[in-house]
Amino acid sequence: MVWQTIQSELAKVGDSVSRDMHDMYQSASRWIGDLGEVERLVILCLGVLGLFYMLMRRSKTSSDTDPGAGYFAAAVLVLVVFGVVAGRMISGDLSFSGST
Repeated sequence: MVWQTIQSELAKVGDSVSRDMHDMYQSASRWIGDLGEVERLVILCLGVLGLFYMLMRRSKTSSDTDPGAGYFAAAVLVLVVFGVVAGRMISGDLSFSGST
């Protein structure tokens, strides 16, 4: 009985979080879609500068006892995801639903 109550409450919370995340995604997509090309490029440049800052800061603070530690793979993954989002943002299509 208690377990079913916990599961139902967790399902309600999950639905609420899912709905909120979907609303935030729709709002961000609409906002970016309404931006001009120059505004999009400025946002992309700021994003690239932020990524470079994080990469440089990490390289300065990394410990000598654990060089690497999978950091390179994570950095490449972040850059690839950023590239995909940047390409979608420049083209003006942020809907990842697959329909063109």
